[in-house]
Amino acid sequence: MSSISLILLVIILIINYFIYKRYKYDKKLYLISLIFIIINFAFIYLIYRNNLSLGFENGIVFGDKLGLLATDEYKYFMESEHLVYNLKNYGGFKAYFNGELVTYPFKVDNKPYGIYNYFVFILAVLKCLGIKSLIELLTLKLIFMVFNTYLVYNISRKFLNEKFALIATIVFNMAPAYILINATLLRDNIIITAILMLILLIIEGKWNFKNIIILGVMALFLNILRVYTLIALIATFIFTFKKSNKIISKVDISFIILFILGLFLFDKISTNIGEIEYLQYNYHEYFGTGITGMIALLFQTIKNIFVRGLFLNTLPTKSIYVMLTVLGAVYYMLLVPLFIYKVIIILFIDRDETKVWLCKFTIYFTLLNALILMLKDIMIPTRLCIMWYLLHIIIILLPVKKNDFIPKRYRE
Repeated sequence: MSSISLILLVIILIINYFIYKRYKYDKKLYLISLIFIIINFAFIYLIYRNNLSLGFENGIVFGDKLGLLATDEYKYFMESEHLVYNLKNYGGFKAYFNGELVTYPFKVDNKPYGIYNYFVFILAVLKCLGIKSLIELLTLKLIFMVFNTYLVYNISRKFLNEKFALIATIVFNMAPAYILINATLLRDNIIITAILMLILLIIEGKWNFKNIIILGVMALFLNILRVYTLIALIATFIFTFKKSNKIISKVDISFIILFILGLFLFDKISTNIGEIEYLQYNYHEYFGTGITGMIALLFQTIKNIFVRGLFLNTLPTKSIYVMLTVLGAVYYMLLVPLFIYKVIIILFIDRDETKVWLCKFTIYFTLLNALILMLKDIMIPTRLCIMWYLLHIIIILLPVKKNDFIPKRYRE
């Protein structure tokens, strides 16, 4: 463990304390954040040492492990290494921004990100600044875990009391899939920060100058790292802008009509845009065409939202990475029945306007992201479910009173 990683850890601990003091959070929340910083830092080191002991280069899991395909982390690290080499030997940043550098034919799974990938560039810059090793990069990335903890609490507090907001924060941070993205060189916990910040701004609805600037920065950030989620978030905001206690309002009907029309056009339209052509190819190849294709896509999407691939064939294993992947799927699916149960109660019995709004916002945001993931990857990795995971947890923890089981018109 390098001295730089320890220095970075101390800085993160100081930032955590500053946030706690500056915004006058409850001490319990500060301790929760502190505990999870230590837990995630421990997992960074454990996974790294475990991967080295299993023979993985640079301490990074790579390849197809009995159905578990792990390539992203390795590509980001190695392609940023190549970019650093290019910058030092072939004209530096001027050559880079002039488009004069070329990607070395370093290919893994035949889908290299290339040296002009934004995240590859960020990692290369950090390496040029002296944060070179995997442990150092991962330790620095823990700062987003700190931001996320306080954002999770702030969002939860809009719907839950203090006690349950703290429980939501703990449940979120305990998710094995979340620990995995914190302890590996994946962009997801960084992207989660932008998503949570945007959701918090939407919920608060306070559009002063400061919040508009933050909104613009986070939207730009999300546009760079995961544009389809930004599109899904904008669409969700549009179709849940007006609150209603109706199960299906006129706005919901318009969403359904536009959704079906959009799928129809996507099925039929011809385009020269490479990304769209790729999604269309997957759509037709794996789900079919016409009405049967739409039904198959929707069925598989909903199924994949709630049913995780458990990869039980990978057990027993010596890999901590694989263990966290399997446990992440199990952990997620344990909460699924509770989520479905609470949504039914809220939409069909409770009918509280705020709760109904949260359910609809969650359903739209989950469905739109999941639909794009199915077209893009023909599956939904558990680690990407973290995008909507907090909203599911909050709905599960929403208070249920005895008379919530009795329709409002029959209550005394």
